Amino acid sequence: MRQPQATLVGILSAGVTSGLVEALGHLLAPQPFPVEMGRPDAMQQMMADAPLLALAFVPAAWFLGSALGAYVSVRLANLKPARPGWITGGLFLLLALQQLRAFPHPLWMWLAGLAAIAAGTWLGTRQARDTPADGIPPR
Repeated sequence: MRQPQATLVGILSAGVTSGLVEALGHLLAPQPFPVEMGRPDAMQQMMADAPLLALAFVPAAWFLGSALGAYVSVRLANLKPARPGWITGGLFLLLALQQLRAFPHPLWMWLAGLAAIAAGTWLGTRQARDTPADGIPPR
């Protein structure tokens, strides 16, 4: 697969993975009351009242999403240089920054989320680059 298509599939897999993990967080730690998404004050109150478990799922989701997205894009592009993985991670980072800026998040979420994306991208890219084409690791 060519690099642009591999990167697109990688960013889609990152988004789907991240969304599924965040949805799991909402199931395990639901918001105690309905929120009016259009009101900034309501969003700020929601972040203040949200269960810590639900908030912690976001950096975890971003780690897993960026790791899988980088892995998928490098493997599909079948390139030794891991450029597609880093591009996928960079695009995912831009999407996360847009999400963080959309409404107020605690500082720890900014730091943990951005670090999680960097670490996930590095791990996914490294794993894909170090795995042989047949998928069987060397002994």
